[in-house]
Amino acid sequence: MVLDVSGGKKENGTKVHAWPSNKTDAQRWYFTSDCRLESALKDGMFLDIRENKNSKGTTCCISEMNSSNSQHWQFTNDGNIFSLMNSNVLDIRGSNKNKGTEIILWPNWGGENQRWDIEDSERL
Repeated sequence: MVLDVSGGKKENGTKVHAWPSNKTDAQRWYFTSDCRLESALKDGMFLDIRENKNSKGTTCCISEMNSSNSQHWQFTNDGNIFSLMNSNVLDIRGSNKNKGTEIILWPNWGGENQRWDIEDSERL
């Protein structure tokens, strides 16, 4: 499963969920120099914590750039993606393997549903 923008939509607030890899722009992300994950779907749309909520279980979406830490992320060598807003990690809700499962923020407990592989990709 990979991070996927639901339906390939380019609007603010579109949910990000887990989906089998299909190599589309809805699943391509670029790590920027200021620690954001920019969606290849549309310039200026970034992985974001919905409504800047600072609680575990909050879902993720794409949004235009804002000044909060809700769009800043840090990768670790063991595959976690930490939020710089609250130190929670990206997590596939409930370790569910069904396509369309929400991506949420959750405390790091070492689960496979919290590990992500990063692949190099040229930005077009």
